[in-house]
Amino acid sequence: EVTLIVSRGIQPTALPPMIGLPLDQATERLTEARLNLGTTSYLYSDTVEKDAVLEARNDEGVILAPGTELDAAATISLVVSAGALPDVRGQTVEQAQAALDEAGLIGVVGGDGQFSDEIPEGSVIDFVRPSGSTLRPGDTVTLTISRGPELVTVPDLVGETIADAVRALEALEFQVEVRST
Repeated sequence: EVTLIVSRGIQPTALPPMIGLPLDQATERLTEARLNLGTTSYLYSDTVEKDAVLEARNDEGVILAPGTELDAAATISLVVSAGALPDVRGQTVEQAQAALDEAGLIGVVGGDGQFSDEIPEGSVIDFVRPSGSTLRPGDTVTLTISRGPELVTVPDLVGETIADAVRALEALEFQVEVRST
C-alpha cells in the first residue's frame, strides 16, 4: 500500500507589526516570520523617533499593513525615520550647517536672502528643500539668509505742514509721534 501526500506548498506567513519599532527589533520580527529584509531607506519624521520603522513595502513598493499574508521568504523593504528636521531659524550659517550635517543634510547658502524684521541680518531664516521632493539623508538644502529689516527711504519733508508730514510718513508705515518743544 502506498500513501500519497500532496504538499500545499510553503506555508504562507503574516507580516508582523513593526511600525514604530527600532530597526533591529523589526529585523528580528521579519526573521521570526520567515521574511527577508530588502532595502532600508530613511525619511525625516517629526512624529516618529529616529531609527524607528515608518512603513513596510513589498518588492513592487506597495505599503503593507501588519497581518498581510505573504509567501515565506518574501522580501520586505523598510522605510525608517531619520528623525526630525533641525530648526535652524535664527542660527548663524555655521551653526545651521552643523545642525543640518548632524541630521545628514548638506546646507548651502543660496539666493539673495530675504528681508526679515525678526531674524538678524546674516542669520538663517530657514532652509528650502528641493521642490516636489521628500528630504532624505544626503540631500542638499538651500539656506535662506536674513538681510535684516527692509530699509526704506525717508522722504524730504522740510517745509511741509505737520499734518502733511505725518500723513506721508504713515503712508510709508512709520509710527509717527509728534512732539512740540
